[in-house]
Amino acid sequence: MKKIILIMILFSFTLAGGSVLNLESESAVKNSNDITVSSGSYDYLKGIYDNSQTSKMLPDKESLLAMVDEMTKPNPDNPNLAVSSNPYDYIAAHQDIYDELVSGGQNTVDIFAGILTNSNEFGLDKYIMAAVCAQITGIGNGSDKTWDSAKDWLILYDNSKKII
Repeated sequence: MKKIILIMILFSFTLAGGSVLNLESESAVKNSNDITVSSGSYDYLKGIYDNSQTSKMLPDKESLLAMVDEMTKPNPDNPNLAVSSNPYDYIAAHQDIYDELVSGGQNTVDIFAGILTNSNEFGLDKYIMAAVCAQITGIGNGSDKTWDSAKDWLILYDNSKKII
């Protein structure tokens, strides 16, 4: 499949006015409208493609915090959210952001656990962080949810690290 996509890219190039002289030979004649892809170049391009499919830019701390901050804001599609005290109402109203946070995996857990560890206040934003971490790690999630605050989740998480 990957080789097909690379060939499609090269084919697209030829439609734009270039031409591919030789996909395997290390030597080929070049002129201003031709491109030569040697086997070494093919492997290089394939490596770039492979890395682009498996590598994901991990969000930094500031990006993660901005996403959590966005989740704590009222949603115009859900005006009753502003009067809700249930953090899961905010999560449901911003499910797309929550899913994006969860997709950050262990990187997100490491950042959020660090923030929770150094925090003295545990409001809605910290609860959302704990809920994301619980979803990612499975600690205190689903039927194992025994925590009521971000601080409670952090204790569960810290205890689970001691067991391992």
